[in-house]
Amino acid sequence: MIFSSIVTRLAGNPASLLVPRQDMMIRKRYFIFMAETRLKLKRTQVHIVPILICHFMAVQVQPTFAQTEELPQTEEADSKRYGICLQLVEDNPDEALSYARDWNIGRQGLSAARHCEALALMALDRSREAAILLEQEADSIFTSEGLGDYALANRSSLRVDLYSQAALAWERAGDLDKAYSAISSALLAAGENENLIRTLYLERGKIQSMRREYPAALEDLTRAIEFAPEDTEGYFFRAKVFRYKNNYAAARLDIGTALDLDRDNAELLLESGVLYRVSGEKLKARQEWQKVIDLYPESDVATAASENIELLKID
Repeated sequence: MIFSSIVTRLAGNPASLLVPRQDMMIRKRYFIFMAETRLKLKRTQVHIVPILICHFMAVQVQPTFAQTEELPQTEEADSKRYGICLQLVEDNPDEALSYARDWNIGRQGLSAARHCEALALMALDRSREAAILLEQEADSIFTSEGLGDYALANRSSLRVDLYSQAALAWERAGDLDKAYSAISSALLAAGENENLIRTLYLERGKIQSMRREYPAALEDLTRAIEFAPEDTEGYFFRAKVFRYKNNYAAARLDIGTALDLDRDNAELLLESGVLYRVSGEKLKARQEWQKVIDLYPESDVATAASENIELLKID
């Protein structure tokens, strides 16, 4: 499924996570986090999906429609407005926010307009406001009058999408408890869609890990693995939780299973190197990181691998 390319950073400046160069002791300890430094930005990005325009409207988005052209007050015109608004979120979030609010007032309350407003708020680093708005939309989805015909017939799936995006917004706002609550609401609304349930367990497991609720994180990630045992993500994140708990043997088993499924996966190799390093096997750690550099020389993962190799020199 092809989603919008609109992306908002959630991790801030990754350089701010780097270890201070002058503090050698911190640098020596920090190697276990360096593998995640460059990747954290990507992992906490929201690929701001327009929640599939069909949820809000019955016709296709046409984002190239001229913004200055007068549009009638029809559902088809609202689809065009939604496309315009999404493009503005990417190009000019301030303008997108004004556009969405004016549109919402003009149409006397419209879910697509409010959703675009939430995306604009996220792009402006006003994530708390975005999260509140997204949750309000999710909570009122069964009473809202601002939905298109398709949305009216697919309220449950729309509710899951809104709660999921609210969880990511709360995560960016730094309120992990509310992020957990929102993603749990998404799970409750997910019905019997196993692929969706698996994804939500995976996301909740990551949130639980950030909350340092490691037993709960392991439980959710294990459920995600049970739904998709051939997918590497569950093993990858569960391995990291085991590492946080200093259970390196269990972490190695999960990384080994994931590498059997995807031998040249850059992030798995990076984490494998970290595990070798914390286990005292520096040579194997270097070999894993060097493989990342050789396979993906221009990637952020390779940069993290190079930095970890440099940290080995001062350990």
